Amino acid sequence: MDAKTSAKNKEDISCGAYLKNVREQKGITLEKASQDSKIVRTLLEAIEQDNYQKLPPPVFLKGMIKKYAHYLHLDEERILDFYQKSNGRKISSGTEDFLPQNRFAVSRPRLSQVFSLISRQLIKFSILILILGYFLFELSQFLLPAQIILYYPPKDLMTSNPNLEISGKVTRSKILYLQEKEINFDEKGLFREQMTLNPGLNTLELKAANSLGRETILQQNIVLSIYFEQSEKKGSVEQSETGSYFEQSEKKGSVEQSETGSYFEQSEKKGSADPPVGGEADSYIKKLFS
Repeated sequence: MDAKTSAKNKEDISCGAYLKNVREQKGITLEKASQDSKIVRTLLEAIEQDNYQKLPPPVFLKGMIKKYAHYLHLDEERILDFYQKSNGRKISSGTEDFLPQNRFAVSRPRLSQVFSLISRQLIKFSILILILGYFLFELSQFLLPAQIILYYPPKDLMTSNPNLEISGKVTRSKILYLQEKEINFDEKGLFREQMTLNPGLNTLELKAANSLGRETILQQNIVLSIYFEQSEKKGSVEQSETGSYFEQSEKKGSVEQSETGSYFEQSEKKGSADPPVGGEADSYIKKLFS
């Protein structure tokens, strides 16, 4: 290829395309060119494709193009001039140019970024805690035994009413029995049932089972007292019998008093007729008070 043909080809194509053709004619891959020239592969690719958005500001691009041209054994100044003419881009610094980002610099987060990072971590931690708490709760409902809380009756109750209302609450229970009979409870575990008591000692038994069938039993003694009713009836009977006894005693006393009066009356009559004297009088007195 002579100089005229080369110059004509350079006028027909852009600088990026020209550098690409030279590289390919030399049989150099883009990866090797990047490795040998120490220029990032994406920047070399952007130069060859005339992708200005991915290229750094002109002041830095100038050194990069010279370095690439030197690697390809081309005239550096002519390639810079060719790049500026073919692309219409000035290779000089401007007021809006910025330094390229250092890939190895350690970024320092701003205060807002720190708060945002902490907030995200707290949200993740809170969600994790909620999930863990729910899992532990469900596990406890499955593994721990059922619990029975009895609101009424109190312990060792003594009552005279045979109709007793049982109320309470169960937790971690799938089924509940009262006196071996299944009873219902609501979604909160609350239950209320009626129980008929027998005279004397009664044993209240509640049995609850969890999901695994593990049973919890609660027993409580209740006394149905009939002593007071019997005592009242017995007291009225005794009072009646006592009244009759006193009436009979009064009647008996009046009879005895009547008989005694008659005795004295007879004695008086007998004495007026024939009063006793001497030993006979003594015998009479002893007989009278015996």
